[in-house]
Amino acid sequence: MMGMTMQCMPMMLKFKLSLITEDSATNNLFVKTQERLEEDDGIYREAIERLAIKGKKKLDRYNSLMDFIFCETFTSWQRKCFKYYNDQGPLLKEDKDMDEKSIRFYDKYMSQYVLEVAKVLHDKKQWCWWYQFQNLVLDTAERVKQAVEAKRTNTQ
Repeated sequence: MMGMTMQCMPMMLKFKLSLITEDSATNNLFVKTQERLEEDDGIYREAIERLAIKGKKKLDRYNSLMDFIFCETFTSWQRKCFKYYNDQGPLLKEDKDMDEKSIRFYDKYMSQYVLEVAKVLHDKKQWCWWYQFQNLVLDTAERVKQAVEAKRTNTQ
């Protein structure tokens, strides 16, 4: 019986949270990440959704997949996101702490690291807890940063 449940698991994981909605706290804020989620027949989207569900994250707490990715990656924004949902705060792009530099940083980090690591795990059919995924993303970003710095040092 256990084998049958496991074989059915991928079908049960077809939870589809809207990518972005009118009541999304991140409404049209992270353009590169949104575009990436729509690329390649939605493989990045599927990778994130499956990782989230297998990692026991509650996608239904969020109004959109973009809100989920942003708030579960940058957890310090969760409180402001939920305040917006409860009509107690502004859209995140209207928040005083969300300036253009921050938007570019968050968008680049999510589109280049979060989605890529999720896709690699998806392609390898490997899953982990969300906190382990976050650590993999951080490690990947740090390795890229070190490689760029090393290359910069070698060319000077």
